[in-house]
Amino acid sequence: GQTPGQASNAPASRMGNNCCGGGSDTCDFNGKDIQTVTDAHISAASNKSVKVFDFSNNQLQKLPESLGRLKNLTSLNVGMNKLQGLPEALGNLINLEELDANDNKLAKLPETIGKLVKLKKLLLFKNELAQLPDGIGKLASLEELNAFNNKLIKLPQSLGTLPSLTELNVADNKLKTTPSLDGLTALTRLALFANNLVMLPTMKNLVACEKMELYRNQLDTLPDLGNLKNLQELMLTKNRLTALPNNINQFDQLESLEANRNLLTSIPDTIVELPNLTKLMLSENQLSTLPAKLYKLKLTTLDVSSNQLQEFPDGLEKLESLKNLLISNNKIESLPAWLLNAFPLLQRFQLDGNPIKDDQTQLERHKKLEERFKNARFIGIAV
Repeated sequence: GQTPGQASNAPASRMGNNCCGGGSDTCDFNGKDIQTVTDAHISAASNKSVKVFDFSNNQLQKLPESLGRLKNLTSLNVGMNKLQGLPEALGNLINLEELDANDNKLAKLPETIGKLVKLKKLLLFKNELAQLPDGIGKLASLEELNAFNNKLIKLPQSLGTLPSLTELNVADNKLKTTPSLDGLTALTRLALFANNLVMLPTMKNLVACEKMELYRNQLDTLPDLGNLKNLQELMLTKNRLTALPNNINQFDQLESLEANRNLLTSIPDTIVELPNLTKLMLSENQLSTLPAKLYKLKLTTLDVSSNQLQEFPDGLEKLESLKNLLISNNKIESLPAWLLNAFPLLQRFQLDGNPIKDDQTQLERHKKLEERFKNARFIGIAV
């Protein structure tokens, strides 16, 4: 009388060749509809000094404390189950390098997690965690922490001191701020998008950071970003920013700046000094002008749609590398003559929603534009 889906108590040798059989150092029970990890599982893994234990994609609601006997484990995958917690004995797995507990119902983590001093990767996304234990700050080897899509309302101070952390993803939570992250000198990716952030501490020491994702928050100012020499992507869309940093020219590796849907009224002139900037996204702001020497940039994409521009910005015709130009829904009344010969590489051109005058000159120019860009994605005005 075994309940359907319940793990067998048969010896591991009869549990299928792809589980703990053979000379493998892996126990793979992925997707076997298992409801309970039994002592038989643990014993089989313990006898074979198993290093990789995979119980992902099952029906587990808890893990036994005997899990702590598997001291040789380097990888434990219990993702995609129904776990509400992890055992205290987790802290005994002192050789563990990867722990994947994504897509469960975890409401908290044991403080003993701080004993996993060799842990490099901790995947906790899609759970119900409201906080992380302070012990997380002891994980000196941790390189990746992913707690995307939880219920985090704050982060422990100790998180900001992890010397090996290269990727921190705490996006899609309920954070209003973060502790100082200035100790994260190895960090290359910071994902804080889709929170309730109203302020951030200084981030001027994140010297290794290449990608900073701050979009979909409630920031009205940016923290001191210092001199982020390695920053390549800065994503600020859907905040309440009224200004960009004046020292933006110091981010000399910056390739992409996305600041759509903010309250920007101007862009710092220093932006034109960025030698690698190719993508500039500024739609849905309150811009009436753009920096005078924007043509110094090697832009391939410029989106300034839904702003307050009254004319095509001077010098725009010198942006010869431009492939995408979106300037819809502004207050532009006339199409300059140079538009008929500019932008040799343009593939997408949107200027609908502008009050272009319907005099003969403008209508003729518009018709010539339609003809010229007939093979591009051209969206003009409704004539």
